[in-house]
Amino acid sequence: MKGLTYAVAALVFIATLVANAPAALLPWVANAAGVRVALLQVEGSLWQGSISAAQITHGNRDWFVDALVWRLQPLSLFSGGVCLDILDGRAQGVSLRGEICLDSHGAASGENVVVTSRVGNALALAKFPLPVDGGATLSIQQFDWSPDSGIQILQGYVNISDYAYQVAGQREVLGDYRMNISAPSAQQVALTFVPTQAKIALQGEVLVDLTGTYEAALQFIPGQSASPALVDSLRFVAVPQDDGSYRFKYSGRF
Repeated sequence: MKGLTYAVAALVFIATLVANAPAALLPWVANAAGVRVALLQVEGSLWQGSISAAQITHGNRDWFVDALVWRLQPLSLFSGGVCLDILDGRAQGVSLRGEICLDSHGAASGENVVVTSRVGNALALAKFPLPVDGGATLSIQQFDWSPDSGIQILQGYVNISDYAYQVAGQREVLGDYRMNISAPSAQQVALTFVPTQAKIALQGEVLVDLTGTYEAALQFIPGQSASPALVDSLRFVAVPQDDGSYRFKYSGRF
């Protein structure tokens, strides 16, 4: 019983140190997990703090963050990694919140991760050729990835609201769309469209490879509420079929 008391007291002592350590120590903690972080205008403590700008480097990739508010899970440090509750993260029109963990081997996992953005911002990363608009929310209930094994767990979905693009010089809203997210292999992410009541229904999927390439194989199905101009615009991006639908295929690299 006395040994347990000492162990609890030690944990409380270490957690207190973490809670009161300055947030400027965050780069040192991140480096222990194989991630290099450069921070500006840091406030708060290592346990709970905020920054107004950051550059994050992992492997050969750099990410630039406009703002970040976090809460560290102190006990995660005992496992040789770091777990952060992202309370508010923003970068280039994209916002993020949720729990994300990194370990010393470069593996990443997370729960209840929510990313919101404009559709145009997200598709610009994929160099998608069409000028589109709308709101997008990516919700990941759980994911688990490692450099050696790839994706082990991936569960989530994407909601797109008021998806729109230009038709005859006018902005036309097609409606809402939804995609389920899964991992058909350790190196691939699949986004599969679920039927909705949009003016142009979408079927098919987008396959994203972790090497940075992607392929989209979709079927556009005009609904009764679709205007003739909207339906006619599909022939500029897809191939018409005998059943009145349009086939669309596109591939690229992020």
